[in-house]
Amino acid sequence: MSMDFFTEWDRVDASHTAQEICAAVTGRKIKFDQSVFPSSIEIDGKEILFAPITLTAEFGQLKGEMKKHKVILLEKTEEKVTYAIAQTAENLIVNASVTIEFDGFIRVDLRLIPFWSFDKDNVPRLTKLYMDIPIKNEFSTLMHFWPNCESGVCLSGRVLNSYATPDGSTSLPFKPYFWTGWEYGGLGLCCESDQGFEIKDPEQWISVNRGTEFTNVHIALLDDTPKSWRGRADHWGNNINPIMYSFAFQPTPVKRFDHKNLQNWRAFHLCYVPKSPIFEKVTGKGDTMLEQIAAKGTKWLILHEDWTVLQNYGLPEKEEEFKRFVKDCHDLGMKLMVYFGYEISSLYPGFNEVGHNYVNKNTDGNFVGGWQREPMQRDYTVCYHSDYSHIMLERVRHVMEEYGVDGIYTDGTYVPWECANEAHGCGYRDDDGNLRFAYPIYAVREHVKKLYQLVHERGGRVDTHQSSCCMMATLAFADSYYDGENIQGMIKEDIENLKLDSFRAEFMGRNMGIPCNFISYTEQGFTMPIIAGITLLHNVYPRARTLEDLEFTSHIWQIYDEFGTADAEWHPYWEQNEIQSDHADTYISYYKKDGDRLLLLTCYDKQAKKVTLKLDWEYAKLCDLLDPESGASVCLDRAEIPVTYAQVKIIAFKGRA
Repeated sequence: MSMDFFTEWDRVDASHTAQEICAAVTGRKIKFDQSVFPSSIEIDGKEILFAPITLTAEFGQLKGEMKKHKVILLEKTEEKVTYAIAQTAENLIVNASVTIEFDGFIRVDLRLIPFWSFDKDNVPRLTKLYMDIPIKNEFSTLMHFWPNCESGVCLSGRVLNSYATPDGSTSLPFKPYFWTGWEYGGLGLCCESDQGFEIKDPEQWISVNRGTEFTNVHIALLDDTPKSWRGRADHWGNNINPIMYSFAFQPTPVKRFDHKNLQNWRAFHLCYVPKSPIFEKVTGKGDTMLEQIAAKGTKWLILHEDWTVLQNYGLPEKEEEFKRFVKDCHDLGMKLMVYFGYEISSLYPGFNEVGHNYVNKNTDGNFVGGWQREPMQRDYTVCYHSDYSHIMLERVRHVMEEYGVDGIYTDGTYVPWECANEAHGCGYRDDDGNLRFAYPIYAVREHVKKLYQLVHERGGRVDTHQSSCCMMATLAFADSYYDGENIQGMIKEDIENLKLDSFRAEFMGRNMGIPCNFISYTEQGFTMPIIAGITLLHNVYPRARTLEDLEFTSHIWQIYDEFGTADAEWHPYWEQNEIQSDHADTYISYYKKDGDRLLLLTCYDKQAKKVTLKLDWEYAKLCDLLDPESGASVCLDRAEIPVTYAQVKIIAFKGRA
């Protein structure tokens, strides 16, 4: 794989000694100092670790001291560097393979092996094993994990899995992904399954303990001697098997984040494609649906799943009409993005032969998913650990080259859904022979890396829908993400069900390095001004799905262009205190340019009709850009702003008094 199409990243810069590894990737530096885990992680020049990440082995009352550390270089390219590490603790050998990739993905594969000798004392003495990740408190104010409930394929619509790091101690059961950080970065931890974890309380696999100086993320691996080691001596020809674990660390953001990227990512998402007149040939009079969408300043038109007659097969019903439609989009100054999702259709040619291998299966051997759509078909969840990865890549190649589409919108593709399909190597058998599922993180990562390269080779862009799963091991290889579907019902009841700290952790994109659009299912009473009330505070666009909603987002784009937000300073509510409200439930973010201000304000006081602002300067005039007749006024450094609960206000302050 060439770095030529991964232009957002720097090449890996790595060096080592017999005891130490130092590596630099885009915006981050990682160091291993006599350890199999990172001892130092810098993000934009800031050390985020309070102390080195440690692997601790206990032998009864004794904590084993790691000795005989040795680093061996195995491979070094511009994309990645791989080392072997050997060390010991008491009568335990610790071996590891460490690979650091250009996006900051750090994979550590561990093998723990008892000493072997002709001595009688060749019985394992290991009694406990755990990992500790101590992060300075200022860099661990937020957290995110996935999935948000017990199952990765049936997400809860009422559980937020992103929020402020709680004080004291918080425990979680096994999660394949856990991230903690702050508004501008953090550290993620991946693990594909709970195989090899033997702990007394499965609900305390992860313990997050926030102290006065640092937050410690504690991962319990063993609470006793491994079952397969107990009461056994190690004999030649009848060995005690190693216990093995695989973890991946990834500091974020995975790319350099530029808020200007948002200005170029202005999308309209069209669902129910066959029921719309979107394929009508343009007339030049502005009266077709396509012309109306383009006239609103839309840069990208996204067609949802039913643009193709076979789910995820990339086959429009009328191919010549579709090619003409793509040309019409380009002539109107828009780019076209089409849907590819996480499913294989029962209409897929060869389904009888390959279906059982390609699909995601549960531990009972049954297919997962099964969405039904017209023309009549069932669409089952696929697993990219199977050969289906090659099929999807070939179909994406086909639609970009045959029809000239400009990008791919993926649905669920970047999510490593739990799978137990042994036919393609997913899942594992526990000590009792029971089949357990795994999360194919590494396979999905390699799939989307190839997808990203394929699309970028053709000058395209990848947008992905991955609601609730901000796993950067995969999400690094998207240009933008589309989040929030699973909680739409909850926030329709009251937008305050989506807490601001949750938004900063999961939906803002800045801490990840990937721009985000927020899913917006508007209905009576649940409108774009309400959704924008929380999204625009974080410099995130709500994505329109109807022409009525596009009218609102188009107005926002116009306001931003006229003010020049792409070249302005951004001052978010969690940092700025120059502009203050007399209501504690009012949140204010603003852009600053040449002395002028563009204010984004939302009040979550249901009783408030007006707020008074103390400004950072004396201004000559203001304009309520969404409601010029609202009666908003300014006098020197005081402003009176009429408000409606949870709806965004956009106020321009101009001219020094």
